[in-house]
Amino acid sequence: MEAATISDLFELQRELRRRRTRISALLEQASLSPATYKRAVATLDNQLQLKRGLEASRVAYRLFRYWHLFHRPLASAMYVIALLHIVFAIFFGGSLSKLMGLIG
Repeated sequence: MEAATISDLFELQRELRRRRTRISALLEQASLSPATYKRAVATLDNQLQLKRGLEASRVAYRLFRYWHLFHRPLASAMYVIALLHIVFAIFFGGSLSKLMGLIG
């Protein structure tokens, strides 16, 4: 199962728990030594955590792209507004003559 949304991540978490329970039961029935069983369950847990982390990264990457679609134009507009504010403050705020006096 691949997660496309945050709600899919919760469904994936439930599915991974079911898989762990089912596979652990199969490992118990395989009559493995306790050490082998413990290593197999630890490996299973690691694999399921990696799967969950990978899917969470995919969802975060997708959401981050949407954030950039909103944030980049907004940030550019804010830079333009800040630049205009500085220019107008210098010209209309009376600071230009003071700056020119300091320079010249």
